[in-house]
Amino acid sequence: MKTDKHLKTLWNYCASLYEKEGVKEACLSLQDRHGADVILILFICWHWSERGRVLGKRDICFLTERSRAWQRDVISSIRMTRRQIGKSDELAQRRIYRSLKASELEAEKQELVILIEALDELSKGTDQTDTSQKGKPEDLMAGLLIYFECLGVLLKPKDRQQLAILAGADRLATAAS
Repeated sequence: MKTDKHLKTLWNYCASLYEKEGVKEACLSLQDRHGADVILILFICWHWSERGRVLGKRDICFLTERSRAWQRDVISSIRMTRRQIGKSDELAQRRIYRSLKASELEAEKQELVILIEALDELSKGTDQTDTSQKGKPEDLMAGLLIYFECLGVLLKPKDRQQLAILAGADRLATAAS
């Protein structure tokens, strides 16, 4: 997979899925409550949509490890600062807030590059990837559950409902393509 070639398509997919009904709220809730990486969640959905299969546990855990430092040290730091500034009425603070928001989005794009490169690394040699069966929509839900297993998070029924929103929105996005 060529990084530059796919980044724009991948970014557009992530942005489109994120804007589907309920997805933004589900992602932000999972992020705030469990430290979930929204970009990695959207990447897992994209992989299922693009390839017709979800990544297996070893691959998802590998991607999680590869993106963890960037997510923690860069994206989360920018996000925390942006949230501290908030949506102030003061013009200077609004400018800084918008600038931080733009920086956060650029950092998320860079995380996608990290994930694309890690996926390329996994793809070198057919015996290095473990993927689920092809084409079953419930596999996407299974892949999302695997991600939280890699994080060591025990999901509650509400969390599973939020993942179902993501999986359902992805099926809608895939059908519309």
